[in-house]
Amino acid sequence: MLTQIKAFLLSRQWEFEQLDDDAVLTGFTSPLPDGQDHGFPLFIMLMQDVFGDRFVRLVIVPYIQRPVEGYPGVLFERIARMNHNLSGARFALDADGDLELLIDVSADQLDLSRFDSALQLLADYAGLHYSELAFASAEGQ
Repeated sequence: MLTQIKAFLLSRQWEFEQLDDDAVLTGFTSPLPDGQDHGFPLFIMLMQDVFGDRFVRLVIVPYIQRPVEGYPGVLFERIARMNHNLSGARFALDADGDLELLIDVSADQLDLSRFDSALQLLADYAGLHYSELAFASAEGQ
């Protein structure tokens, strides 16, 4: 499966680094609402859930790095609202407390078209919501 993902990336001439047998690291830029481009790290990982289902996780982490003082409560309210309205993607906190934006695609259904669609959706949401969430994470600091 990782060989297939690397082939997808190579066909687009995307640079990447293989981290281990189940993950690669790459990145992209996406336009923000103010017209500026912002760079995002992108991890693509092979995962398996507790039921044995396999999927590919595309995750921007950190989407917003956890402030030393922690996130203000207003950020969690905005994330909950956004997650309710996002289609196919979600915001979450990783083990370090950093905010991440991710999409899971069933490994059994992964093909070039679904991979491209997932990347595009992730890039669109990343650019659309970054400024608002970065501002909200800085509130109360």
